[in-house]
Amino acid sequence: MGQVMAELEATAAQLKTAKQDIDKLNSRLDDAKTELENTKTQLESTKTELESTKTQLEDVQGKYDELKNGPEAQLAAIRTAYDKQDWNEVIKLANTLHSKYAGYDEDVEAQQLAANAQKTIDDEKAKAEAEAKKTKEEKVHNIIRITRLECSRPNSAGGVGIYLEFINMHPEKTIKYLEVTVVPKNAVGDTQYCDIRDYARYTCEATGPYAPGDGLRPDDNWWWGNAWYNSTIKYIELTGVWVEYMDGTYTSLKSDELEFAIW
Repeated sequence: MGQVMAELEATAAQLKTAKQDIDKLNSRLDDAKTELENTKTQLESTKTELESTKTQLEDVQGKYDELKNGPEAQLAAIRTAYDKQDWNEVIKLANTLHSKYAGYDEDVEAQQLAANAQKTIDDEKAKAEAEAKKTKEEKVHNIIRITRLECSRPNSAGGVGIYLEFINMHPEKTIKYLEVTVVPKNAVGDTQYCDIRDYARYTCEATGPYAPGDGLRPDDNWWWGNAWYNSTIKYIELTGVWVEYMDGTYTSLKSDELEFAIW
């Protein structure tokens, strides 16, 4: 009996110890839960602070971008390009500014600078074209002067002839052969063909020598009869000029030079 009691007492002591251990563990668990809650609270607070900091950073970045790439900065770049006379860059940058800041004071100034740049481009292009035209004109006027190039009225058979008068304008060379090519047109400007020989283009060939200042003149009464048979022909259009000189050299007029040959 005494042994049983001793075992019961020992068991009771173990239970008490186990209960104490459980209580300690529960206390530690409560502490851990509290610490976890505190940590979660701190995490939420940190997250909120992080979001606030991110918003502030984005705001600062936006202000930085506005200073770096905003209308004032873009206008400054446009002014720099304008001072450098980089007209295409001025127009390009002004279009970019206008697309985002239309109506701003910076945009108004940028558009004026772009307009000035475009006018300069147009003026330079017109000047270059005028110089090119003048160069072509001077070249042609040192080769030939066609003083008359026209067709006759159709005769009773529909035959149409060509009147050609010219002067050799080369300051030094004598013309050996000259070829002047034309096409006939009707009253509305359509190319016409010979009803018999079925061609449109006709080349008048003149054999020299034609010294500088010489050529076919009105009193020579020279013409090419019945170049075509077509009663609808009203006028002729110059399409080519080819010259061979006595020294064996050749020259011809390009399509954009022909307009200066008749003067």
